[in-house]
Amino acid sequence: GPECRVRAPPSSCCTRPDSTPSWPARANCSVRGTGGLKPGIAWRTSKGFFCQWRRMIEMDAVDIVQPDIGYIGGLSRALRVAEMAQAAGKICVPHSANMAMVVIFSLHMMGAIPNAGPNVEWTIEQDDWTRDLFLPMPEVRDGKVHIPEGPGWGVEVNPAWLNRADYAVSELPG
Repeated sequence: GPECRVRAPPSSCCTRPDSTPSWPARANCSVRGTGGLKPGIAWRTSKGFFCQWRRMIEMDAVDIVQPDIGYIGGLSRALRVAEMAQAAGKICVPHSANMAMVVIFSLHMMGAIPNAGPNVEWTIEQDDWTRDLFLPMPEVRDGKVHIPEGPGWGVEVNPAWLNRADYAVSELPG
């Protein structure tokens, strides 16, 4: 089946972390203009305003867009960012920092867009809570991971994982 190449975050790619202010777009342009950064500047995660995505792309402040499907409001909205990037000749690598559903969503998105980057962002977190979460659990083999196939997203939540999970109920007073 289809697959994506996996690579740890490249040291030559400069990303704007969530804690970094995103509004000084010209600052990105000045960093980008220093030269020598390959593959370039990536902009990612919790930026959900399309006007800001469009602005960063149009002013050529970024080379790689990394919408987080969970933060931006779903796959359809992430696809809109990918389309804006494609129109400007930029690549898209969805942000997927953990092994929850976001990595499954990101793999499928990368398999569906023409401007997918050369590598998928693979988890940087080692959270025990996601261990054996899915059936089948995506695995990296020879630097690649297969895009899950089958109905829906191609995975099921592991019933054994659900049995081990903590459950809580929240109720409004009154």
